[in-house]
Amino acid sequence: MKAAMVTTFGQAFPGREKAAVKYSHEVEEFFTKKAAEGMFTEPKTFFAPTGKSFWFIEGEYDALVKLLATPETEKFLTIGKLLFQDFGYGLYVTDYEEMMRRYEWALRELELS
Repeated sequence: MKAAMVTTFGQAFPGREKAAVKYSHEVEEFFTKKAAEGMFTEPKTFFAPTGKSFWFIEGEYDALVKLLATPETEKFLTIGKLLFQDFGYGLYVTDYEEMMRRYEWALRELELS
């Protein structure tokens, strides 16, 4: 099943800008290297001058779940919360047909359809 890991973030906390820039380069390097190994797509980043920015990678759901459980990814996610305002992340199913099958299954299980 296809999925995406999406990370959102705002401005760096005041006084942590230099560390935030260094961190951003490290994250980009790590995930680009993993993408080159064929684990998922290269990261795509979207910067917003106002509001939240975000970046994402796409791949197989199981592979992204495993990625989230690695010490490297856990480190990046923990540090991100300390450097950026409004930092968060999520794992999203991107396969519409699969999402609908699961939803319809749940409706049948609950006898709601």
